[in-house]
Amino acid sequence: MIKQILFFLVLSIFVFGGCNTQKEVTTFYLVRHAEKMSDGTKDPPLNDAGEKRSLLLADLFSEVDFDAIYTSDFKRTRSTATPISDKQDKVITLYDPHNLDNFKKHLFQNHKGQQVLIVGHSNTTPNLVNKIIGKEKHEQLDESEYDKIFIVKSTLNGKGKSSVLVME
Repeated sequence: MIKQILFFLVLSIFVFGGCNTQKEVTTFYLVRHAEKMSDGTKDPPLNDAGEKRSLLLADLFSEVDFDAIYTSDFKRTRSTATPISDKQDKVITLYDPHNLDNFKKHLFQNHKGQQVLIVGHSNTTPNLVNKIIGKEKHEQLDESEYDKIFIVKSTLNGKGKSSVLVME
């Protein structure tokens, strides 16, 4: 509970504290899918810990009114986002994790001034953060790392600076 309170305190400062009222700020929340089963397939479902984490994420994001929720087309990403989409009565939209350049263009063209959740993978999540901010700053997550949340504020105009907050 203390971690949740701290999360929202820092999130509030980050999202509202430094906003430039002259420019419309878009906020992206990027997370890796929750813990998955090791069932030998390429598309495993979440395990018990992953199911619990997906519910925790829904609680953590209960104060964020997402305009869009995106996941790749895998059971583990869709299952991670489902409790959030259910609570907010939002549709999950699929994206291609193999074509992040086109996805970034789509995000920039369609979500100016909005709040967007993107559930990805250990490699695609930091890679998409790098594409959004225009810098190679974040490395692939360790295979055992499920608890990072990247929050990226951007004016999406290519001229303003993007800010990245990484919560663990």
